[in-house]
Amino acid sequence: MVRLLNVSTISIFVALAGTLFGFDIASVSGVVGTDQYKKIYGNPLGTRQGGITGAMAASSFVGALSSSFLGEK
Repeated sequence: MVRLLNVSTISIFVALAGTLFGFDIASVSGVVGTDQYKKIYGNPLGTRQGGITGAMAASSFVGALSSSFLGEK
């Protein structure tokens, strides 16, 4: 029973993480069109806009990779 509980717990955390990642992506897409964003980043176009948006996904990937090492400690 304990093993089944562990699998269920891990599954719940994975589902929650996927939901939060989707929420982050939705938040970024909502912010990109605001005047404050354009003012701060100088109205980025093309590759620069992709780099700014992709930096959030890249940092999430690095965080996901490093979480196992940090969790072990």
